[in-house]
Amino acid sequence: MEHEKKDGKQVPAYNIELGTRISSVIRQFKSLKEAASHAGVTDETLAAWRDGKTEPKFIGLQKLAVAAGVSLDWLASGIETLPEQTTQSRKDTDTVLVPHYDARLAAGDGALNGRSNIIGYVPFSRDFFHKKLAGINPDRLIILDVAGDSMEPTVSDGDQVLIDTKQKELTDGIMAFILGETAHIKRLRLFFDGLEVISDNRSLYPSQQVTREQMSNVKIIGRALWVGRFLVR
Repeated sequence: MEHEKKDGKQVPAYNIELGTRISSVIRQFKSLKEAASHAGVTDETLAAWRDGKTEPKFIGLQKLAVAAGVSLDWLASGIETLPEQTTQSRKDTDTVLVPHYDARLAAGDGALNGRSNIIGYVPFSRDFFHKKLAGINPDRLIILDVAGDSMEPTVSDGDQVLIDTKQKELTDGIMAFILGETAHIKRLRLFFDGLEVISDNRSLYPSQQVTREQMSNVKIIGRALWVGRFLVR
């Protein structure tokens, strides 16, 4: 949903991808305060834009984009590729920082998820991306936590999952998605009259059918690429 401004410009409503792009731009500056000064707002306001607590203002996004040397179209909508000068994409560092959100993916019967905020960053070596995820821009990746056991043994309760937010096509594979007001991680399989939602722990969680009429209620977050797991919980 977009909100019309008096000057005719439209600012997109908050979503995880917008928050990720704002975070990527902020990291180009020495501090949140410096980034906020370029946007013409306080650091508290810029942090609220990043975390989805308040709606970004068009003029502020415009000033921030100009100061960071990125496209306003990309910052607002993600339709362009983030230039290579961003902190996250610089070639002079061996570490890629992927934002970790506090939203939980239900791997069970489902749990209500509220608006998500960035709670930290998970470091990956750039070598890992070159060898395992060649061609994928790190700026489109996020980390989400898993709650539930329906995807055992592939994905367990408490695991962290790396999600590619640009891979939204309804194709076979393990996907993070929202159905109604609940975020899930399941296998999705298209069939002639709808969508099959499949749990790997099939003895406890039988597959579910989403009819073609109900598919408008399914919003894809992205494709699961990697699972991180603690051996001690």
